[in-house]
Amino acid sequence: MQTVLHELGNLLLASVPTIIIFLLLHFYLRRVLYRPLGRMLAERRARTEGQFEAARRMIALAEQKLTEYETTLREARAAMYRAIEERRAHAMAERATLLAAARQRAEAARRQAESDLEHEMAQAKAQLEAGAEGMATDIYHAVLGHRPMASPGVGA
Repeated sequence: MQTVLHELGNLLLASVPTIIIFLLLHFYLRRVLYRPLGRMLAERRARTEGQFEAARRMIALAEQKLTEYETTLREARAAMYRAIEERRAHAMAERATLLAAARQRAEAARRQAESDLEHEMAQAKAQLEAGAEGMATDIYHAVLGHRPMASPGVGA
């Protein structure tokens, strides 16, 4: 067992330079390779995450602008429909006014025509009565052949 321990001690003593070289290589690589590599990876990660964050902000901004656009568009459509409805109501009111005025003129013209017709009927009736009386006198003379005497008065 003594020899095994002695061999183990020799082996350990022979491996000390390898361990020292390994530790020096480890610290050297850590300083020269791993730290810059870690910084570069962190920087890349930061840039990538920064780009993702910037993309998220841009998407949020685009969604906000889209919402604003849709709201503005909706309000513009509503205003347009209100304006159309106001114009239609105004046109309907104007139409109703014009229609009422036309009805009044038509009613006045109808009344005037009825008045003129009644007047003409009264004139025609008076002419017919006058003509009928004259005709009756002519027929009476033609049938009886003589002229009537003076109409008897109240005292005759």
